[in-house]
Amino acid sequence: MTVSPSKSLAKNQLQRDKGSAIAFSAVLALILVLLGVAFVVISMYMGGGKEIKNAVDAGALNVGRKVLDEEIVSVNLSADANQQFFRDVTDTGTVDGKVTLRNINRVWAKALFVALNADAAGGDAGPTDASVQAAHDGALAISNGLAEKLTTAANLEGFFTDFAQRNSVRMIGTDVSVTVIPGAGWQTSLMNRAAESNIEIKDNLPSAIGGALVTACTRNPAPAGAAGKTFLRGYEPLTAAGLTFWQVPFQYEEKPHLVARSTFDNGKQPPNMLPAVWDNPPPNAFSVEGKAVKAGSTGELAMSWVLTNPKQTYPMQFPLGFIRIKLARNIVQWYPDGIAAGEDHYKFESDTVTSPAYPAPPCGLCVATAYVGNEYFPPSLYKAICAIEPIGGEAMNRLLQRVKEMNPDFTMNNLETLLDECLMLDTEDADHEFLLWSDGQGHMSVQELSAAVLPPGLDASQHPEGTDLVVDVEPGVPLYNNADFVIKCPGDFGPFPAVTELSGTRTWYAGTGFKGGCLGELVIQRKTDVYFGGICPCAP
Repeated sequence: MTVSPSKSLAKNQLQRDKGSAIAFSAVLALILVLLGVAFVVISMYMGGGKEIKNAVDAGALNVGRKVLDEEIVSVNLSADANQQFFRDVTDTGTVDGKVTLRNINRVWAKALFVALNADAAGGDAGPTDASVQAAHDGALAISNGLAEKLTTAANLEGFFTDFAQRNSVRMIGTDVSVTVIPGAGWQTSLMNRAAESNIEIKDNLPSAIGGALVTACTRNPAPAGAAGKTFLRGYEPLTAAGLTFWQVPFQYEEKPHLVARSTFDNGKQPPNMLPAVWDNPPPNAFSVEGKAVKAGSTGELAMSWVLTNPKQTYPMQFPLGFIRIKLARNIVQWYPDGIAAGEDHYKFESDTVTSPAYPAPPCGLCVATAYVGNEYFPPSLYKAICAIEPIGGEAMNRLLQRVKEMNPDFTMNNLETLLDECLMLDTEDADHEFLLWSDGQGHMSVQELSAAVLPPGLDASQHPEGTDLVVDVEPGVPLYNNADFVIKCPGDFGPFPAVTELSGTRTWYAGTGFKGGCLGELVIQRKTDVYFGGICPCAP
C-alpha cells in the first residue's frame, strides 16, 4: 500500500509540532519554577525585613519602658546636704534615695518651690538667697548625673536586646537573632517642648505664677481626666528668684510609643537648642539600631525611635515639711494712774496675777489683781491661735497655704479640726512651741515641741529664714479678762473695778522649706493692759 506524499508531510509536521510543544512546556515549567523560587526569595527577603523591623521596634519600646526606672539609668543621692534635701521625692525616701526619669521632675519642682516661697515672702524674705541657690545646685547635680546615665548608649543596649532577641527572624535563618549595632544610631532627643510635665499644680502655690511656667494638657484631643488640670511646662525655662529651673515633658496619660524619625530629629540638641540652654537635660526620646546577620550572607538592619512616658503624675509639693507655732508668754501690763509701769506674765488658762504696790497719792499704795487667761478656753491650739478677733484671719491663711505645700488636698476645715484636737497639756507661764508637720505620705500631725518626733529628713531645731511680718492685729477688747484694785491708806479700801484691754499680734516668719524642711513660723503674742489707780482717801 502506498502513502500519498501529502499525508507523509502532514505526519512529519505533527511530529515536529509535538516535539516543539514538549520543549516549550519544559522551558515554561523551568521558567515557572524559577519565578516561584524568585517569589519565595523575594517573600523571604521582604518577610525577613519585616521581622527585623518588628524585632527592633519591640526592642525600642522596651527601651522606652525601662529607661524610666532601671538601676543602671538612675542615680542615688549623695551625702551632700543640697542633695539630701530631695530625699522625700525619691522612690525610697532614704538618704540614698533613687532618682529616675520617672521622678526627676519632682526634684526640680521641689527646688522651684523653694524659689517661689522666697519670691512670695517679699519684705519678710530675710536671707533666702542662699537657700534658693543651694536647692537649685542640688537639683542640678542630680539632674546632670541622671542625664549622663540616660545619654550613655551602653546603658540602654541591654533593654533593647532583652526584647529584640525574643522576636522571630526565621525568614533570615533559624539560628539568627537580632543584635545591637552600637554607634551613631543610638541617639537621644528632647521632644514635646513646652508640653506638660508630670507635675500637677493643685492650688497650693504661695502666689500666682506666670503662664510661662504652667500649661494645660497639650494632647489633642485631651483625655477626659485632664479637664481642669494644670502642669509645669517641660523643656522650658522656669524662672523664679533669679534662677532657672526645668522639667522634662511627659504628656498626660500618654504611653511610651514609637515616633517618626523626622519628629525625633527635630527635637535633638544640638542642633535645636532649648531656650536659655539647658546644657545636660535628661532626654525623653531615644533611637535604637539593630541587625540580624546570617553566616555568609548580608545582614538586615533596622532603626526605631521611641518617646517614653511614665504615665504617672505627682503634685508639686514638699512631702516632708513642718511649721513652727509659738505661743509667746502672755503679758500683763500695769498702768497705775494711766502710766505704763512694770509687767508680769500669766498662764494659758484662767489665772490670777497681782501687781506690785504703786503709789496712791498723797501717802497710800494701790494694788491691782488681774483675772486673766480666760481667752484660752477651751484649751486647744486652735483656740490659742484664734482667741479673739479676727477669728482665722491672715494667720490661718498663711498656715493653710504652707500646709497645702505639704498636702495639697488639705482644707481649712481639716486644718481647724487638726488644731482644735491638739490640747494644750502644758499651760504654764512660759513660751510654748508646737510643730505641725507632714510624714511624707500626706498625713498631718501637730504636737508640742517637747513631744513631737519628726520623721527622718526633718530637723526640728531649724527656724525659717524670713524676718517678722505682723499679719494680724488683734484690737483691744475688754470682754475676756478683768481686774480690780484696792487702795491701802493705811487700811484697805475697795476693791474697785479696773479697766482691762486684751490685745495681741500674730506674726509670720516665712520659710522656704530648705532649712530642715521648715516652711515658716507663726508667733502669737497677747497682752492684757490693766488701768487702775486713785487717791488715798484718808490723807492727813
